[in-house]
Amino acid sequence: MLQITSISRFERINKSRKNVAIKISNLVSRELIGSNELLFSFLSKADKEKAQLERKSAYAFKSINAYAFSFHFKRFSNFETEIMMSHRPPTDKYNVVYCIILLHGIGALMTWNMFITIAPVL
Repeated sequence: MLQITSISRFERINKSRKNVAIKISNLVSRELIGSNELLFSFLSKADKEKAQLERKSAYAFKSINAYAFSFHFKRFSNFETEIMMSHRPPTDKYNVVYCIILLHGIGALMTWNMFITIAPVL
Protein backbone atom coordinates (compact mmCIF):
# COMPACT_ATOMS: atom_id res chain seq x y z
CA MET A 1 0.00 0.00 0.00
CA LEU A 2 1.40 3.36 -1.00
CA GLN A 3 1.58 6.03 1.58
CA ILE A 4 1.55 9.52 0.17
CA THR A 5 3.01 12.18 2.40
CA SER A 6 2.68 15.80 1.60
CA ILE A 7 4.78 18.58 2.97
CA SER A 8 2.66 21.36 4.28
CA ARG A 9 3.17 24.91 3.13
CA PHE A 10 4.41 25.83 6.61
CA GLU A 11 7.12 23.12 6.51
CA ARG A 12 8.25 24.23 3.06
CA ILE A 13 8.55 27.85 4.23
CA ASN A 14 10.55 26.79 7.29
CA LYS A 15 12.83 24.63 5.16
CA SER A 16 13.46 27.46 2.70
CA ARG A 17 14.09 29.90 5.58
CA LYS A 18 16.69 27.52 7.02
CA ASN A 19 18.39 27.20 3.64
CA VAL A 20 18.47 30.97 3.24
CA ALA A 21 19.77 31.32 6.80
CA ILE A 22 22.58 28.88 6.05
CA LYS A 23 23.49 30.74 2.87
CA ILE A 24 23.50 34.08 4.67
CA SER A 25 25.55 32.70 7.56
CA ASN A 26 28.08 31.44 5.01
CA LEU A 27 28.20 34.88 3.45
CA VAL A 28 28.62 36.49 6.86
CA SER A 29 31.46 34.14 7.70
CA ARG A 30 33.19 35.32 4.54
CA GLU A 31 32.44 38.94 5.45
CA LEU A 32 30.65 39.68 2.21
CA ILE A 33 27.59 41.15 3.87
CA GLY A 34 28.95 43.05 6.85
CA SER A 35 26.45 44.27 9.43
CA ASN A 36 23.42 45.03 7.28
CA GLU A 37 20.44 44.37 9.59
CA LEU A 38 17.85 44.51 6.80
CA LEU A 39 19.11 41.25 5.40
CA PHE A 40 18.82 39.63 8.83
CA SER A 41 15.28 40.83 9.55
CA PHE A 42 13.63 37.48 8.74
CA LEU A 43 16.13 35.35 10.69
CA SER A 44 15.46 34.16 14.20
CA LYS A 45 17.67 35.26 17.07
CA ALA A 46 19.35 31.84 17.28
CA ASP A 47 20.22 31.96 13.57
CA LYS A 48 21.71 35.42 13.97
CA GLU A 49 23.85 34.26 16.90
CA LYS A 50 24.94 31.20 14.95
CA ALA A 51 25.94 33.38 12.01
CA GLN A 52 27.97 35.62 14.30
CA LEU A 53 29.70 32.61 15.89
CA GLU A 54 30.54 31.23 12.45
CA ARG A 55 31.93 34.61 11.50
CA LYS A 56 34.18 34.66 14.58
CA SER A 57 35.40 31.09 14.09
CA ALA A 58 36.08 31.52 10.38
CA TYR A 59 39.68 32.49 11.07
CA ALA A 60 40.43 29.60 13.43
CA PHE A 61 42.67 26.76 12.40
CA LYS A 62 39.97 24.21 13.20
CA SER A 63 38.92 24.07 9.58
CA ILE A 64 42.44 23.34 8.33
CA ASN A 65 43.97 19.91 8.67
CA ALA A 66 47.02 20.76 10.81
CA TYR A 67 48.91 17.66 9.70
CA ALA A 68 48.57 18.53 6.02
CA PHE A 69 49.14 22.22 6.77
CA SER A 70 52.51 21.53 8.46
CA PHE A 71 53.89 19.94 5.30
CA HIS A 72 53.83 23.27 3.48
CA PHE A 73 56.53 24.65 5.77
CA LYS A 74 58.94 21.81 4.97
CA ARG A 75 59.17 22.78 1.30
CA PHE A 76 57.75 19.59 -0.10
CA SER A 77 56.26 19.66 -3.55
CA ASN A 78 52.54 19.04 -3.94
CA PHE A 79 53.26 15.60 -5.39
CA GLU A 80 55.35 14.55 -2.36
CA THR A 81 52.74 15.91 0.03
CA GLU A 82 50.02 14.04 -1.83
CA ILE A 83 51.99 10.79 -1.57
CA MET A 84 52.66 11.29 2.15
CA MET A 85 49.04 12.10 2.88
CA SER A 86 47.60 9.19 0.92
CA HIS A 87 46.55 6.09 2.82
CA ARG A 88 47.70 3.57 0.25
CA PRO A 89 51.18 3.17 -1.20
CA PRO A 90 51.77 4.12 -4.83
CA THR A 91 51.39 1.33 -7.35
CA ASP A 92 54.42 -0.11 -9.13
CA LYS A 93 53.10 -0.11 -12.68
CA TYR A 94 56.06 -1.73 -14.45
CA ASN A 95 57.34 -3.84 -11.50
CA VAL A 96 60.48 -1.72 -11.24
CA VAL A 97 61.03 -2.61 -7.59
CA TYR A 98 60.74 -6.31 -8.38
CA CYS A 99 63.26 -6.01 -11.25
CA ILE A 100 65.77 -4.09 -9.11
CA ILE A 101 65.58 -6.64 -6.30
CA LEU A 102 65.89 -9.50 -8.80
CA LEU A 103 68.98 -7.95 -10.43
CA HIS A 104 70.49 -7.30 -7.01
CA GLY A 105 69.85 -10.91 -6.01
CA ILE A 106 71.42 -12.31 -9.16
CA GLY A 107 74.30 -9.84 -9.39
CA ALA A 108 75.38 -9.36 -5.79
CA LEU A 109 73.84 -11.85 -3.41
CA MET A 110 74.24 -14.93 -5.60
CA THR A 111 77.92 -14.25 -6.28
CA TRP A 112 78.57 -13.47 -2.61
CA ASN A 113 76.85 -16.71 -1.60
CA MET A 114 79.01 -18.64 -4.08
CA PHE A 115 82.13 -16.89 -2.74
CA ILE A 116 81.45 -17.83 0.88
CA THR A 117 80.55 -21.37 -0.04
CA ILE A 118 83.71 -21.93 -2.09
CA ALA A 119 86.11 -20.00 0.20
CA PRO A 120 86.54 -22.77 2.83
CA VAL A 121 87.20 -25.30 0.06
CA LEU A 122 90.07 -23.29 -1.47
